[in-house]
Amino acid sequence: MGNNKVYSIVIILVVLLAGTAGAMTFINNGSNDDDNDDASAERVFYDSYGLKFVVPMTIETSVVQSGPPMTFLSYLGKGVMDTIIATGNDVKHSGGLNTYNAAYDFTPIATITQNTFTTTEIEKILALNPDIVIVAGGDTLLDTVKSFSDTLNNASVACCVLKRATEVTDDGFKAQFRLMAEVFNVPERAEEVISTGAQYVSDLQEILASVETTEVKHVFAAGLTWGGAGGFYKSTSAYTPFEYLGDKVMNVYSCITDVQNSVLSSEALLNYDANVHSIDMIFIDTGSGYSTTLEQFDGSTNEKAVRALSAFTTREVYSALPWCARGTMPDNSIIIAYQIAALMYPSLFQGFDMDAFAMEVWELFMGFDGAGQTVYDLKMAYVHDTLGADKGLLDRSPLVGP
Repeated sequence: MGNNKVYSIVIILVVLLAGTAGAMTFINNGSNDDDNDDASAERVFYDSYGLKFVVPMTIETSVVQSGPPMTFLSYLGKGVMDTIIATGNDVKHSGGLNTYNAAYDFTPIATITQNTFTTTEIEKILALNPDIVIVAGGDTLLDTVKSFSDTLNNASVACCVLKRATEVTDDGFKAQFRLMAEVFNVPERAEEVISTGAQYVSDLQEILASVETTEVKHVFAAGLTWGGAGGFYKSTSAYTPFEYLGDKVMNVYSCITDVQNSVLSSEALLNYDANVHSIDMIFIDTGSGYSTTLEQFDGSTNEKAVRALSAFTTREVYSALPWCARGTMPDNSIIIAYQIAALMYPSLFQGFDMDAFAMEVWELFMGFDGAGQTVYDLKMAYVHDTLGADKGLLDRSPLVGP
């Protein structure tokens, strides 16, 4: 990217996006000669926090520092993924198989340290001289992240900070995804994913429309964010698959006020089950795998109380395999929502091929022919070889036996 004085502003285009991500300006660094091409032209954007960054007309190399922003890029297709020359160590591991791990091979590219904003990491990135660096930010912008971004941008290496987003229907996701699509010159990909993803959610809600209020299941999503059975009482009131299900599921966690640091007490859960409404179903994040889950659970302080819950006595305890822990990815969260809905209301899903649907969703989000089958095969291998499960989707938890 050039450092010449800006002689003229060619176009100013304001992109109307939700949130602060969006506004961009096209500028031309060079003379106004008629034979001047766009080789030195640049574009100005503003990221999720309103921070300015400048990129060339075409992105040829990129660095993606961690998993959350990798989600956005992986949805933009192979052409965009081919620009990545380095990524975080959390992206390159294969445990749990994120969708992008299954679809793409990250072993040939360089490794940087995820979510690390030190001078050493800055020097590593500057040595790579990418056109853009994309990093993850939190609900608020930390001073360390802003300083990291400012340092790179001042060194003429564009840095864009993105917020985490899990729902394809969320305005924040749509704004940031559209921003990345504009940066990489593939705006049509964003519209395809956003519109089709929203249609999947709409179709699910239409399937569930006939469920009466008295039929709504009370469900507890246990051990989320890698808590596994050892962290059985850890959950969230904003579990994305439940958000898609709307009022056709009662999230038990969100109904209990006795919560500290996202963890319920066993007494609170037992009281809900006995005095508010029986817990119809439990979905457990398998954490590090079936064997670890069983080791954590059997004989633990959780075991006696948990086994007294209604869902255990009726054996309505399931594992969302193997992507419950990866339910923070928009593609997986759609699949998990359908999976849970089919278990809650099986009569509404007679003849529905869950595995084929999962492959269709992955094909859409990864954006290349054969992606659905590729992702599915690798995830099923992970289920069988690492987790030791016989089934893929819709698997009953090992905690209630075969």
